[in-house]
Amino acid sequence: MNPHDDIDTRGPAGRSTAGGNIMDTPQHVATAIHDLVNDVTTTVEGLHRSIAELPLTFLESVKPLEEPVKEIRDVQARSITAIYGLIRRINDRVEEINPLHDTAERAGK
Repeated sequence: MNPHDDIDTRGPAGRSTAGGNIMDTPQHVATAIHDLVNDVTTTVEGLHRSIAELPLTFLESVKPLEEPVKEIRDVQARSITAIYGLIRRINDRVEEINPLHDTAERAGK
């Protein structure tokens, strides 16, 4: 029995590697890196939103600050969305211009 038989060979985002190791081909490596960047970006974005919300929740409890905090919260949410959206767009663009991406797409057709 191979000691590695029980290792999960699904790639990031649960993509199956059809029973093989995720690092079997350069395409799998490129896909794994792309998916990992997306997964980490989503996790960090959630943490960022949670942490950024803490002081606003406190400040909102001060009556004279209630309305300004609503505006600040809106600007903050749009800023966070823009930042992490840009990271995802760059990651997607890198995948698109990666020569291995075109090879993998042609192989799948």
